[in-house]
Amino acid sequence: MYKKSLLALAVCLATSSAAFASTELVTNGSFDSNANGWALSGDTSFTGVSNGSYHFGSIGSDAYLTQLLSTTSGGQYVLSFDLWSNNANGAHFGATFGGQSVYTTQNAAFGVTHFSFNVSASGNSTALVFNGFNQPKIGRAHV
Repeated sequence: MYKKSLLALAVCLATSSAAFASTELVTNGSFDSNANGWALSGDTSFTGVSNGSYHFGSIGSDAYLTQLLSTTSGGQYVLSFDLWSNNANGAHFGATFGGQSVYTTQNAAFGVTHFSFNVSASGNSTALVFNGFNQPKIGRAHV
């Protein structure tokens, strides 16, 4: 029997230039409206939304959570999320912005941790992608 474990996610991406007021670019980054605004792919068999977090619980292969964002080429942004993992064995999580890896972790258990990264867009449309895999038991991320 597999113990359902989670990797949950909630996302914030805002402009970081002094010329712009801080503007949230991610639709439904708090997952208040389930996964509306996000494209789900990969192994989504044990994934879902609960308590304002997206939970990655895939066990066969990665689950992907993707959103295409309207950005400005050369624009500077701040990507932030909270992540928690309860699985130090056989689990991983990754975040990419415009195809560039921003964060990865593997086989690590830790409490809720806030992550924040400065990122830049290379075009007017940028993919924000989170992926997770759980060999039963991962954690949750709130981005």
